[in-house]
Amino acid sequence: MHGTYQKFHPSEPTVPNTSRDRAADGDTLIGVAHAAALLGVHPNTIRSWTEAGRLRAYRINARGDRRYRRGDVERLLVEGASAEPDRQPLADAHDPQLAVLARLTQGTIGITSATAVCRVVVEALGAYLGISRAAIYLARGDEQSDLALETHAGYRTAPPPTVTLSAPLGPGERLLPLRAAGSNVGALLVTVDPTDSRPVDHTFLEAVAASLAAHVRNARILAR
Repeated sequence: MHGTYQKFHPSEPTVPNTSRDRAADGDTLIGVAHAAALLGVHPNTIRSWTEAGRLRAYRINARGDRRYRRGDVERLLVEGASAEPDRQPLADAHDPQLAVLARLTQGTIGITSATAVCRVVVEALGAYLGISRAAIYLARGDEQSDLALETHAGYRTAPPPTVTLSAPLGPGERLLPLRAAGSNVGALLVTVDPTDSRPVDHTFLEAVAASLAAHVRNARILAR
């Protein structure tokens, strides 16, 4: 059998042991569609990652239905550096800017995970605009001065774990604030290659940041 699978025995207990506190949450088994929603990718991408050995699947019955440990899926959420963009066909894919907006709209329908929304954006920016590196930072709780890294793509090593909106920027970097309903949601950090033949319009990036902030806020509301 190809890919990475592990037999799951239904006779074994699946109810978390309360003595393990919340550590058992990562052992919860979820389906292909749920895993795809959390990661902001197409279900076929999840299947491809399984076949490639990147994400372990568990066969739960004689029919061979796949399930994934939620903890394994969540570890991929911030893996960014080695993730391949999800390149499912999109309307308006001939226009990179429209393709990004279409991916953001289609890929976040019903999503209740802010991290999954962020994954959709960083992958779309790389796939359709050729942005070499992108990272998204989100505000935590009431303290909004330091923003925590949520996810990233294109970095050889992980970007800084926190940033502020006044942080100094490197060559080609742009830091765009994420604001929704008058609140600071986070920041979008992108690195634009000045030698790229496809110029990236800053006004368009601001529009992406505004849309991203709204989708993150909506995801958080749905998750309550």
